[in-house]
Amino acid sequence: MNINFDNNTGLMHNIFKPVWLITAIFIYSATITLSNLILIKPQLKQYKLLEAKKNELDEVFENVQVRNVDETIKFLESEIDFYKNEQKIFKSKILNRQNISFVLGELTRIVNTSGLSLNYIDPLPASSNILKDYQKLPITLRISGTYKDFLTFLKALDSAEYWLLIDSYNISNTKTLSKNSYTVNIYTIVE
Repeated sequence: MNINFDNNTGLMHNIFKPVWLITAIFIYSATITLSNLILIKPQLKQYKLLEAKKNELDEVFENVQVRNVDETIKFLESEIDFYKNEQKIFKSKILNRQNISFVLGELTRIVNTSGLSLNYIDPLPASSNILKDYQKLPITLRISGTYKDFLTFLKALDSAEYWLLIDSYNISNTKTLSKNSYTVNIYTIVE
C-alpha cells in the first residue's frame, strides 16, 4: 500500500493559506480589542477618577502643611466668635408673643418718622416655623405718602429694634402724583 500525500491537501498547507491566516489575525485582533473594551477601559476610567481625587487630596494636604496650625485655630476661633455674635444679634431682635404691641408701636414710630401716613395696621396669626423654635408673625400695613418717604420707611425697617422683614408690597398710584398708597406685608419673628 502506497499512500501519496498531495502537497495541496496537507494540514500544514491548509493552516498557512492566506485566507486562514487573515482570519486568524482578525480573530486575534478582535479578541485584543474586546478585552481592551471590556477589561482595560473601565480600569483606566477608574484610574483617572482616583488620580483626580488623589490630586484634590494632595492639594488640600499641601494647604494644610503650608498653614501654621496656630493660625488656623485662631482663624477658626474668630469665625466661631463671629457666628456667636450673629446668633446673639438674631436672638436679641426676636419678640416674645406677649409683646406684640411693642412691634406695632415700633412700626407706627417708623411710619411717622418716615413722613408717611398710617391708614391701618393689621397683625395676623403666626404662620410658618423658622429654625424650629420661632414663628413668622405677619403684619399688614396700609400707608400713604411719597415714594421718597416710602424708601426712607424701608431703610428704617432695617435698623428697627425687632425683626421687621418685608414679605411683599404693592404700590397703588392715587389721583395725585405726589402721593401713593402702599400695602406692605411685613413679618416679625416671635418665640
